[in-house]
Parts: sequence; structure tokens; C-alpha cells
Amino acid sequence: MYPCTVCGQEFENRNSMANHVRWTHKEKKFSDEGYANLKRTAFKQVNERKSISRGCAITVFKPCPKCKSVFKVDGFSKRMSRMKNFCSQKCANSKDWANHPDRERIKESRRKSVLERPNGPWGEKSQDYKGRFSSRAERSLAEALGQDFSRHSLVRSDHLTFDVDIVSKDGRVWIESDGPYHFGKVHRNHDFEKSRQRDEIEGEEALKRGVLLIRVNNFKYTIEEQARFVRESISSWDGAPRVMSLY
Repeated sequence: MYPCTVCGQEFENRNSMANHVRWTHKEKKFSDEGYANLKRTAFKQVNERKSISRGCAITVFKPCPKCKSVFKVDGFSKRMSRMKNFCSQKCANSKDWANHPDRERIKESRRKSVLERPNGPWGEKSQDYKGRFSSRAERSLAEALGQDFSRHSLVRSDHLTFDVDIVSKDGRVWIESDGPYHFGKVHRNHDFEKSRQRDEIEGEEALKRGVLLIRVNNFKYTIEEQARFVRESISSWDGAPRVMSLY
């Protein structure tokens, strides 16, 4: 028997006793050199597993099928099919679906989705679906304004195509429910400058078309305050193109 020199507990062999001392009584389980070796071994094993499933890292230059510009794609040799095929989201959203090689497969996939989820984006009960996410604040404001307003109106300008959050029935009043993304950088991948430019282009387009554009801060003011500001702005509007904001 091999007793522990610290607590006196006995073990059948020396290895069991040594393991007991290491994990029970030692504050530092490994030496600096031993811990470094363990880290190197673990890192090597992880990279070997990744290389088996992903292959080696590669950089590919591909032509965009839409605008014909060449763009750079970083990926892995065994995941070529997952690399993006278009240079931007704008080009990707303008695919030629009539001649798309996967057109029939996509139609069949959507047909199955309707059968499995009748309330999904392609279901019969989703007539209001416009393919764009809308926040709860935006939906609540549209509901508070009543039947004289509708949600989502696609507007095409010379520089940009954008979706107005809420529009009056006659199309003369645009309402934008602006969240935190319109006031500052929210996360590291958020392009705040792009959001700011979009808002500026929308304002210029509103003045060009002679409409009233009302922007409200949906996280600073309540729905009641936003709806009151919209009604007061419309009632005091003289018909000239104008941009008003509740910020």
C-alpha cells in the first residue's frame, strides 16, 4: 500500500497515489512546460480535424454574374459550394429567376413549405408578408395610426431602392420608425455610415417627390407620443415637401 504523505489515505499502487496528490493537494496541477505541451497538442489535433472537414484556406477571385465585376472570396477548398456567388446583396437579390438553374427545386421547396407551415412566408395566410423584417415598434405605430395608412411601400430612386415603413393611402405621407441603427454604430459589423446615407437619400427623394416625410425615434418615445406627433404634423402640413422628425 502507498499512503498519501499529506492526508494519509492509502492506495494500491504508486500511480494512484501520485494522481491523488496532484488533483487533491497541489494548487498547480501542471508545470509550465507540461501545460505548454498540452496546449500545443490540443491545438494540433483541432487543426487536423478542421483540415479534414474544411480543407485548406484559399482565396478566390470570382466574376459577379449580375454586374460582371470581379470580387474576392475567402474560404476553404472543401467548401467551395458554400462560397458566395454574387459581389453584394443587391446583385444577389436581382437574380434572373426565370432562367435560374435551381428554379424548379426552389419552387418545389416552397411548395413543401406551404404544406408544412401554412402561416409561413409563402402560405395563404401570409398575404401581408413583403419579404422584409419589421420591428414591433413599427407594427404598433401602424396599428395606432389606423386604416388610412399601410405598411411597406417600395420606392425606387436614381441611387437606391428602399422600403418606406408606413405610407398614407394617397402616398403623400411617408413615415419612418427609426431604431438604434439610425443613430449610431450598434455592433462592429454595423455599417452606420451606410444607414446614414440611406436616410439622406430617402429625405432627398421625399423632397423631390413633394411628399411629407416624418421620422420618429421608436425607442425614445412611446407609441402614443409617436402617433400624436404624426397626426399633428399632418394636420399642420401646408402641402409643401418637407421632412419632420421626432428625435
